[in-house]
Amino acid sequence: GGMRIYGNRKKDRHRYQLRESWRPKEPIVHADDAAVTRVVSDMPLIGETVWSGRVVVDGVVRVPPGSRLVILPGTLVEFTRRDTNGDGIGESGLSLQGVLIAKGSKAAPIRFRSAAAVRRPGDWDAINIFNSDGRQNLVEHCSFEDAYRGLHFHFSNVVVQDSRFHGNYRGLQFQESNATIRRSEITGNRSGIQGRDSWLELENNRIVGNGRGMNLLRVALTAAGNALEANRMQALRQREGSVSFVRNHVFHNGSGVSLNGIDRGSLSENVMTGNGEAGVSIRGSDNLVVSGNYLSANGVSGLDVRDSRLSVDGNHLSFNGERGLGLRGLQGTVSANSFVGNGAWAIDLEDAADVAAAGNWWGDQSPAQAICDREDDPARGRVEVGQPLDVAPTFRWPRGRVEGETRWR
Repeated sequence: GGMRIYGNRKKDRHRYQLRESWRPKEPIVHADDAAVTRVVSDMPLIGETVWSGRVVVDGVVRVPPGSRLVILPGTLVEFTRRDTNGDGIGESGLSLQGVLIAKGSKAAPIRFRSAAAVRRPGDWDAINIFNSDGRQNLVEHCSFEDAYRGLHFHFSNVVVQDSRFHGNYRGLQFQESNATIRRSEITGNRSGIQGRDSWLELENNRIVGNGRGMNLLRVALTAAGNALEANRMQALRQREGSVSFVRNHVFHNGSGVSLNGIDRGSLSENVMTGNGEAGVSIRGSDNLVVSGNYLSANGVSGLDVRDSRLSVDGNHLSFNGERGLGLRGLQGTVSANSFVGNGAWAIDLEDAADVAAAGNWWGDQSPAQAICDREDDPARGRVEVGQPLDVAPTFRWPRGRVEGETRWR
């Protein structure tokens, strides 16, 4: 009793309401009372099979090597809820070792969903693609709902465009594959994307309102123009592999981008604001460039670096709860950045090694006021500020619009 806790800068909790424009739109077609045109059970589809109309899948339907399944625009594919082992996960689905061509259109998308009257995540298993003939599988203008894993592929080449993954346990999962995802919405899943040991290209997608946005292991990631917003845990968590992360918007997630053990890459011209923990957290990584990013109003740090070799150049770090930049074990330089309005410190140096930080702008503070180093704690190293900038460097806004609540200074 009698305890008071006050004046804390860290934002442990956020309340957030998705704007209506971010909510997934229902497809234009597919009347629920349309007649069922085909029912398929546990069976192989040999040769080339074409689906249209309303198809019900009851069990596991296989497409063996050398065969192809083509799904026409406007097709509704429904999966029965079959759970023989009582684990709460549906077992009906598609298993392809051949090729899938699911090419809908904007006016007539293809829809994969549960056949149950009351639909819920995990009613059916997945569209599984395994070692798929070495050809490219195409998923375009499709919607995946109510699945355990909407789209799951292994040793395959898959392109996903203009599609939607909503209300699944996991939107997409892949291993040892080449994945390209463009202009798609991954929303309201417990996990948006999970992948390992693969090449992943993400372009102009919305990964919004999931439990976890993306979780990647040993992936060569190229991501440009994406919005990762309102995911309850991390927007992106990646361990090992390489990263090219450019002009993305990372806003109001539990934490922003977390990189561990990355061997090369860049984070450039991104906007990372309002995340609960750090905008960017980097651990045990090498040969990285962090440049031209807007890191603002994150709960603890704009950028947090541990035991990594990288350069931090030309970023704008403002209004972060505790500090703009947290450093421990940095091998590299900090230059041409703007620091303004961060809670306790612009730079918080936590170890005994000196850091080169010449040519930065410190807002309305002197470097001595803005930095926590040996001057404040003899056990710490020194931030060598050299000649500070007299005026703020010009910052080029990385994206074509301002999204969410943003403060400029």
